[in-house]
Amino acid sequence: MSHTWQINQDVLLLSMFPHMHLRGKSFRYEALHANGEVEVLLDVPRYDFNWQHSYVLAEPRRLPAGTHIRCTAVYDNSSGNSANPNPSATVRTGPQAWDEMFNGYFDVVLADEDLTQPVTWDAALWAIATSWCGPKLVPWVVLAGGVFLLRRRIASRAVPVV
Repeated sequence: MSHTWQINQDVLLLSMFPHMHLRGKSFRYEALHANGEVEVLLDVPRYDFNWQHSYVLAEPRRLPAGTHIRCTAVYDNSSGNSANPNPSATVRTGPQAWDEMFNGYFDVVLADEDLTQPVTWDAALWAIATSWCGPKLVPWVVLAGGVFLLRRRIASRAVPVV
């Protein structure tokens, strides 16, 4: 099974953490570049549930906007898998070890972000707002919120009709 994420801004890849349960056999991370090149970022050919590891890169890897990260996992539900709790069971996703998971965690930071400088409140607020609704909708959301608050204020001062 596999899943792909698109990178929308230039980022630095810092680490990867593949996570499966007892039937996990192998896990691979690949960068699919815009020019068609496929780069293997991490290959775990013999995944072991008892040895889960976060792989921190010795040097951060720059990934340009438009790159896709693809995670691919292979499972072994056969009786030949000594870790398999029940080869005849129907396997579902879930939190228990006898269930299965397919999580391809990775850590990135924006490539050109200066992490030594403090973030101003307005920059932080803008970042939060654009992550929620996108930069084009932020002014409309702020306007709608202002109208809502103004209506509440006017309503709270209104004289009740008896």
